[in-house]
Amino acid sequence: MGASLASAGMIVRSLGRLGRVGRPLNLDVRHSMTVLTVRNSLWKNAVLAFIFALGAIPAALMAAHVVTRWSIAAAGFFSLGLVLFLYRAVDRRPRVIIDASGITDFRTSIGPIPWSEVSRTQVRYLGRVDQISLSFLHPDIWMKKLPPLWRFWWGVLPEKWHFFSISLQNMDVPTSDVAECLQDIPAAKLQ
Repeated sequence: MGASLASAGMIVRSLGRLGRVGRPLNLDVRHSMTVLTVRNSLWKNAVLAFIFALGAIPAALMAAHVVTRWSIAAAGFFSLGLVLFLYRAVDRRPRVIIDASGITDFRTSIGPIPWSEVSRTQVRYLGRVDQISLSFLHPDIWMKKLPPLWRFWWGVLPEKWHFFSISLQNMDVPTSDVAECLQDIPAAKLQ
C-alpha cells in the first residue's frame, strides 16, 4: 500500500511541476499504474499551419496572375501543408497510449504491444525527432504486422537495428515525461 501511495505522490509532483510550466500532461493514476496518453500538439501544429499559410497566400496570388509550373507547384505545396497541419492541430484523438498492459501506437497497423513481448525500451533523441524504440522478444511475430516497406528494411538491416520506433514529433507530452513513464511501467507491471 505504501509503495502505491509513493508512486501516486511522484505522479502528482510531476503533474504539479508541469502545470506551472503550462503544458497539460495526460497522466492518470489507476490502481497505482501510470497511463500516459499522447496526442498531437495543438500549438506546434498551429504554428506550422500559420507558417504554411504565410506561404500559401502569396503562392496562390502568384499562381492566379502568372500561371507557370512553379507557381502552381508552390501554391499546391503550401496549401497541402496548411491543410495537413490544420487537421493535425484540431485532431485530438490519442496517438500513443502507454499503460501497465503495454503500448499502443494508433498511427500504425501493429496494434497494442503487450509488455510481455517487449525485451527493451529506449527513448532515442535523433536530432529534433524523439522516438520510443521497442525491441521485441519474438520479432518474427511482429514483423508480419509491419507495412511491406518496413518488413523489407527489417530484413535488410543487421539484427542490432531490429527495433520498432514510435515518433514523438509534434506531440503534446514532453519526451522527458515519456521516458519517466517508461521507467515506471515495468515496476508497476511487476507489482
